[in-house]
Amino acid sequence: MSDYISTLTEKRDTRFYLLDPLSTLVKLIIISYKPVKCKLSIWNNKVLIQEPTVLQPLYRFIFSDTKSDLHFLSYPIEAACHFFLDTNKIQINPGIVFLFKQATKGISKLSETYGEHRLIIHCLKFYNYVINYHLNECELNTSTNTSTNTSTNTSTNTSTNTSTNTSTNTSTTASTTASTTLHKIQPDTLTDTFQPVFNYDTDIVKILNESWTDEKIGILVEMVRFIDQQTNENNDDYLSCLETFIEQIDKDTRSAILTHYK
Repeated sequence: MSDYISTLTEKRDTRFYLLDPLSTLVKLIIISYKPVKCKLSIWNNKVLIQEPTVLQPLYRFIFSDTKSDLHFLSYPIEAACHFFLDTNKIQINPGIVFLFKQATKGISKLSETYGEHRLIIHCLKFYNYVINYHLNECELNTSTNTSTNTSTNTSTNTSTNTSTNTSTNTSTTASTTASTTLHKIQPDTLTDTFQPVFNYDTDIVKILNESWTDEKIGILVEMVRFIDQQTNENNDDYLSCLETFIEQIDKDTRSAILTHYK
């Protein structure tokens, strides 16, 4: 009973809703491989996945979980996009883009779960928008870098006039392609001018983000890729391995946050 009371007290303190950004994305990835009607619970600075069993309502009642708790995912999702969808990090681990794309499938699965709740659906669509916005930015930056390299190489091997024309044409083509791609992927639920604002350079978020080493991210990417290639019959066992992997990271997150707020 004392543990239950302690949990309810913590849930009134928003510090205990502070989540590790990339771990939150991983939970969305796990949801993408789970059946519809799975729900999320936030407890001890981690996201728990509640399976659609007869006990789900009981668990949600005991821990005072509500669908409104989903708005606590906003901060970690934005933070993860801002920190990990970075050109340098993508060069080291290109597969990280795959993780974010898979996370959007988890958001879509949650949208199916909360289909009749318009406000929740709008919230989830915004999360999809945030991720897609950053993925588009990455693609646009890649196209720009390719255009610059092509222009430089062409100008080195041709005359000044030819170089100028080729550079202009290449830049224009790349810009048009990137713009077309951006428009194609851009979610149509929000206006083009509605761009997320990122303001979360707090010490603890930096600590949590930097705890994800390149090696750890590489392992995560390979695990998710492997799970994605399996048949439905084999998914559960391999998915358990991913859940075990992230379980220790959840413990480290909790410890880091408690230490930070002492």
